Amino acid sequence: MQFIRMPDWRMVRTAARRAWIAVALAGCLGPIDSASAGSLMVVVDGSNSMWAEIDGVNKIVAVQDAIDRALSTQNRGLSVGVVAYGAMRQNACSDVAVVAPPKGIAAEAAIAAVRAIRPKGASPVASALETAASVAPTGEPLSILLIADGTDNCGGDPVAAARRLAAEHAAIIHVIAFEAIRPDGLKALAPIAEATGGSFTLATTLEEFRAAFAAAEIAAAAHDGRPAPPLPAPDVAELAAEPEAEDHPALFTGSVEDGAGTGGPLVLAQAEVPMPRERPILPDPAENDPGTIRAGQPLDLLRGLNVDPGAAVDPDAPRPDHRLQLAARLVEGGEMIGSGVIWRIFKAQPGHDGTFELLEESEAPTPSFVLPADDYIVHVAYGLANTARRISMRDGPADEQIDLNAGGLRLHAVGALDEPLPDRNLMLSVYSSEQDEYGQRKLLVEQATPGKIIRLNAGTYHVVSRYGDANSVMRTDLRVQPGQLTDATIRHQAAEVTFKLVNEAGGEALANTAWSILSPGGDVVKESFGAFPSHVLASGEYSVVARHEGRLYSQDFSVEPGRDREVEIVAR
Repeated sequence: MQFIRMPDWRMVRTAARRAWIAVALAGCLGPIDSASAGSLMVVVDGSNSMWAEIDGVNKIVAVQDAIDRALSTQNRGLSVGVVAYGAMRQNACSDVAVVAPPKGIAAEAAIAAVRAIRPKGASPVASALETAASVAPTGEPLSILLIADGTDNCGGDPVAAARRLAAEHAAIIHVIAFEAIRPDGLKALAPIAEATGGSFTLATTLEEFRAAFAAAEIAAAAHDGRPAPPLPAPDVAELAAEPEAEDHPALFTGSVEDGAGTGGPLVLAQAEVPMPRERPILPDPAENDPGTIRAGQPLDLLRGLNVDPGAAVDPDAPRPDHRLQLAARLVEGGEMIGSGVIWRIFKAQPGHDGTFELLEESEAPTPSFVLPADDYIVHVAYGLANTARRISMRDGPADEQIDLNAGGLRLHAVGALDEPLPDRNLMLSVYSSEQDEYGQRKLLVEQATPGKIIRLNAGTYHVVSRYGDANSVMRTDLRVQPGQLTDATIRHQAAEVTFKLVNEAGGEALANTAWSILSPGGDVVKESFGAFPSHVLASGEYSVVARHEGRLYSQDFSVEPGRDREVEIVAR
């Protein structure tokens, strides 16, 4: 193993560090023969900690930028592929996906798929390494670049996996440990590279990471497919003497809102999901238009699928037809879903533009298709719950039962006295729990109907309940369990307040009046215009200012939960 140890980053200039890494790695390789360029499989850590920042940039964004450049240039004739783990589901050790295969996909589609990676999950490092080797083209020298900020937390043995890949594929694995706060904890990743004769780099700055990535490309292009000769292990005593990193403030923090907002507690209950017969809620067509689905975009379509361009067959060769029988269940061992399912069958290989051709579509609960002997991607949707599976029919007919791993969410909203809130003043919205690098969440359901079941993949969702047009807003995170119905009742501590300006007590309201409702700190809560404006306000203390014919009138008032009231201002 070539162990790339950073000099003291507190004393060495960035440019010097960058040159030092490249020389240290490339200098031991000798001249590069362009004919020996093979495949470089980049394995990306998609665990939640990759949202942390280094030098003001999210680590995952820095990784995407580097892969973008590699895919755009195909530097030194390398075939570049990408595998991500932990990027699609929370805390799922089976979450390993081929984001971009090394061949058979347009660069633009591959780049879009890489940009769609959103860290959120666990770290099945060993499984990801094996997946990367399984989709690499056969007969070409194979290099794997692992970029991680943590170790395997799924019980796998990445070092044993690395040894197998070195023996079976003559693979060389390079490792970049990308971490600034506690880099020493990632030295446990070094034996992965050591087992294959690859390099290990501790990158604590953006420049160090970019230089290490470029050096890995150089090393991959120089790999001739022969097993790497054994190299001495790093000097453990020397590593132990490496200076500790300076104390830094936390670069990634977050919190989970539970019942946060202006109201009171959230009441949850769980029971088995009934099987409603109505037509399912379909995803936004703009995102799931079958005519425009690309490799990895949306990423859920290719969840855990191996898009193997080597499996393609001669299109002119005769192929027998086989029958494909399908059925769907909410969870493994559950009953078959009897209605409301939408099936789509795609070619398993993307076209030249990176899209997957839609071949068949059905709304039958247990459809049957007759298809030529080939490989296919089967996508099934049940409301907003969906999944995809790669199915091979080369050897004969197939009978597939697909488990959605899904549940249901049913929302209710009540007032302070547990009375159901009127739908006309209520908006219930469901978002993904994960936030992108800009702190934004993906909107899944803009206006959910109270009491109606929303079918969703198992996971955590962010729910926002807005009552009225002012400040009565509740936010909370809710968990949907596989095969279960989560019943959530959200209670708003608010009341409806009507305002009027009069010349005398009990008199007629004056038209053409402008209103401003202010918080105790003077912030504007709501503005309106008219003789009798009404607004739903969260409980608390307020001031209201009325403007009429150039004159201002003000009054303090309070709002008690569940007690609608009228505020009358006498123009004096």
